[in-house]
Amino acid sequence: ADIYASLGRVYTSAGDYVKALALLNKALIISKSTRNQDQEASLLNSIGVLYMEQEDYAQARVKFEESLCLYYQRKNQREESRVLLNLGVIEQRQENNDEAIVRFKRSLEAAKASQNADVQLAAGRNSRRRLAYLEMNDVTPFRLKTRRVAHHVHDDEGRDKSALCRLESHAP
Repeated sequence: ADIYASLGRVYTSAGDYVKALALLNKALIISKSTRNQDQEASLLNSIGVLYMEQEDYAQARVKFEESLCLYYQRKNQREESRVLLNLGVIEQRQENNDEAIVRFKRSLEAAKASQNADVQLAAGRNSRRRLAYLEMNDVTPFRLKTRRVAHHVHDDEGRDKSALCRLESHAP
């Protein structure tokens, strides 16, 4: 899985997203079969970034939310902060300003809790930029709702189990 993932990242850097996606998906299949959830979450995030760069935001969102569920279950706030930042970027690119702020704020909170300085800087900058935009345009405050996202996982004995992650998002 590591070799496929490394090659996938090389092809991503070279701009060959089709080849990169194929390699990262091969790595993902292997990581799922070996039940390496940290690697699986990382690969899902990488695949999400590829979809995001191709402006396929629906697919990117699915991969990011699957990755976020795994990191949430493993209590890995450092990587949660990175995925939340990516979800914020999707919302920002689609001009969903209030949802982008929610994601950036959650990313910033997780980054602070895990002392992830790079994500703190990016999430804080994006959150402040969107807040200023909203204040200039007199947009009414947003409210949060909770939704559940299903993610298929295996327990330690290899039995199938579905997991639900609670994600907060904007309610229109």
